[in-house]
Amino acid sequence: MCFGGEQRSGKEGLCKMTSPIVETVDLYRCCVCRARYDDEEDARKCCHCPKCGQRRERAWCHPCADKEHEAREKADFDKAKKIALGDYEGEYVNVDGLGRHFANGADEGGYLAVDALDDAWAPEDRPAYVWGVQPMPAPSFDLSEEIQRDLESEYHESVIENVISGGPEIEQAQTLIKKALARGINGFETDRTVAVLLPKR
Repeated sequence: MCFGGEQRSGKEGLCKMTSPIVETVDLYRCCVCRARYDDEEDARKCCHCPKCGQRRERAWCHPCADKEHEAREKADFDKAKKIALGDYEGEYVNVDGLGRHFANGADEGGYLAVDALDDAWAPEDRPAYVWGVQPMPAPSFDLSEEIQRDLESEYHESVIENVISGGPEIEQAQTLIKKALARGINGFETDRTVAVLLPKR
């Protein structure tokens, strides 16, 4: 039931009201959440999906979102290189959004060790494929550039050149920094160009 306005015939969820301030101005109210709008179309779309017309939770239409996700997933899978699990050389895969339930053992990003796939789902929940992953490249850091950037506003270029090239310390330090970055960054990212096909169980 819509309070404070006239229910528009044949248009469920939309009320037309007369503004109490200016009588000649119509206001429209969503009859689900009672939000008021100057524009009829904005009121119509407030709690109803503009694509399918079904009632939605705030700005989220679950049926439409699921269809869009399935369409994107199918498009990516159709374009991806298909690899059998036995031929996949990576140690991890990504299972986010795949299978009927969240995979046991997967982290928050959906990454899962390959040797944990057998216990990730019940047989009836197991997806037909998972996504491959690839190592993330270690970040680069140029110590010479950082020193020059830090000193150039206060020191003459000859001083900076002497600091950078006057001995082996900067080169040695750069080598140690490169090793530290390679050791510390040991992550991976989803590779949606590779679909790893799972055997049926």
